[in-house]
Amino acid sequence: MATQNPNDKKVITIFGATGNQGSSVLKTLLTHSQLSSLYTPRCITRSLASPAAQQLLQKANVEVVEADLSRPETLPAALKDTHTLFLVTTSIYPGRPGEPDTAALCAEKEFQQAKNAVDEAVRQGVQYIIFSSLVSPFELSKGKLAGVTHFDVKVRIEEYIRQKEGETGGKLKSAFFGPGAFMQNFQGGGFAPKWEDGKDGGAYVMRNLCSPGTKVPFIDITETGQWIAPLLLHPERYYGKSLLAASEWNSFGEVAKLIEEKTGKKVRFEQVAKEDMEKWFQKAPEVGRMVVGMYVWVEEGGYFGPGGEEGVAWAKAQVEDCGGRVSGVAEWLDKVGYALD
Repeated sequence: MATQNPNDKKVITIFGATGNQGSSVLKTLLTHSQLSSLYTPRCITRSLASPAAQQLLQKANVEVVEADLSRPETLPAALKDTHTLFLVTTSIYPGRPGEPDTAALCAEKEFQQAKNAVDEAVRQGVQYIIFSSLVSPFELSKGKLAGVTHFDVKVRIEEYIRQKEGETGGKLKSAFFGPGAFMQNFQGGGFAPKWEDGKDGGAYVMRNLCSPGTKVPFIDITETGQWIAPLLLHPERYYGKSLLAASEWNSFGEVAKLIEEKTGKKVRFEQVAKEDMEKWFQKAPEVGRMVVGMYVWVEEGGYFGPGGEEGVAWAKAQVEDCGGRVSGVAEWLDKVGYALD
């Protein structure tokens, strides 16, 4: 069981510490005047030999432990004496090397990874879990959208954490961080504009099945720490609650204009039919169902579902009330020096 001297800093264990979310939480913990005096970070990496882990080892006041969510025997050392656990699981896509062949099996693998961590956290007496979650298109669409398994599994994990909270009689507390669509996907990811020749001299084009005016909640995922700070500064305010994390709502058409203004290059957004988008994934139909289903959910469900706009406004107010600040798309484009080759 975890024991904590009230005069000591609390150990916060960060899974995914070398990724965008975990590294941002670590940065906030080390630089925030209050949080740095309250918490000692423990970063979990699958390999201490990796370049990212080696960089972590150079940081002062940071413990680095090798552990793997798929190997339960490595987790006791990772979670020993932990007060707070920041848990993020990586979405698994079928057909990638070493991964299952179906979306359902990929979701099951991700759930098992999270379950391993949560079960060990309960055994170790962890008092607070913050999980990077999402919403379930399957549940919110009343079963209409069954293919967005990489979203649905996050909610299954969240429900499991809540179940364990009840089983501990409230000794374990939890809160949840639900990130919007990553701005980083405009940098070579699924949202990125691609050059196409044309009679007008050509242009950079973004395509998906969303309507040009459909609003999407965007987040700079490297600012995750700004959103997690309130959950750590005033945890009792957020027990059982979810932060729907996005700095602003933009349509893909609006983002295309912002990129055009930033780069001086012609950029436009074009909506395509669902059937045409599905053809992009003929060699990976399972992945196609996941990705196309996600866009259908964004178009029909608004990404966060009913109450999303109000939820995002509330979450952003929590960040600002704690002195935090998050970037909109235009500011993010400037911050990263966005360019089109």
